[in-house]
Amino acid sequence: MRSALLIAIALALTACDEKVQDDAARGLTGVDWIAESINGKPVIEPGGVTMTFAEERVTGRSGCNRYFGAAEHGNGKLKIAQVGATKMACLRDGLMQQENDYLTALQASQTYTFKSDGRLVLSGATGDLVVFTGRAAVTAE
Repeated sequence: MRSALLIAIALALTACDEKVQDDAARGLTGVDWIAESINGKPVIEPGGVTMTFAEERVTGRSGCNRYFGAAEHGNGKLKIAQVGATKMACLRDGLMQQENDYLTALQASQTYTFKSDGRLVLSGATGDLVVFTGRAAVTAE
């Protein structure tokens, strides 16, 4: 009985370790994530909304502007706070509203999941907030 319990505990720890390694292998850091949809609506300009994690920071493009903020993530949990952005005006219709929606969604995100088709989904209390398709290697700025 005792050995069965020890085996069960060992298997559970291995599964947790595999989850951590899986997150690290398919992790959020080191890539530019490209948004496909925000609050269920497709982005206005494909490739115009991005997200990049580095250590405890998140940066990217929010449509018209560049943004930055504090980020904590791991094991499917996510917290993005203290988001700031440049203040350039958007000329294209709807782009400023999309940018505001995106920045609000980022800060409302509580979890992230990797889908089997390669998508990254950020979710909050109200459901899926931002869906990112594909990943591109981080580019030097």
